[in-house]
Amino acid sequence: MKTKRTRSSFRSMSSKIHTLANEKDVFLLTHTIPHSLRFPHCDAVMHHGGAGTTHSVARTGKPQVIMPLIIDQPYWTYRVQQLKIGPERIKIGKDSDRELKEKIYDLVANPVYKKNAGELGEKIRSEQSTDNFCDFTESIVSENQ
Repeated sequence: MKTKRTRSSFRSMSSKIHTLANEKDVFLLTHTIPHSLRFPHCDAVMHHGGAGTTHSVARTGKPQVIMPLIIDQPYWTYRVQQLKIGPERIKIGKDSDRELKEKIYDLVANPVYKKNAGELGEKIRSEQSTDNFCDFTESIVSENQ
């Protein structure tokens, strides 16, 4: 019984998203494109809330809203709201069309989300995490030679 309800919820949300995709300046992507190439061109991002996607959006400094389903996604939803880089989560199968449109409008129009997301993106990009990781790895290798 729960499986049918979940499938029904997905169909309902899918139909809402396809309806939104017909609106001006809303795009529904159907092929894989790396986050690093896609997100910088977006005003905001709506996604499932996995750790990698949440970080990729944050790194680009864009507001985001999450539709959490499982495992760590509710946690990342909480962090997005706590950091004020996006609105309350989208509840799959529970939010009405009106609520969905309001959340998306809030996502792209709220200057607080834009400001906070931009500041967070700057902070993440300045961390030089790849360089730091390489330095750390090289130090471990040189210590063990």
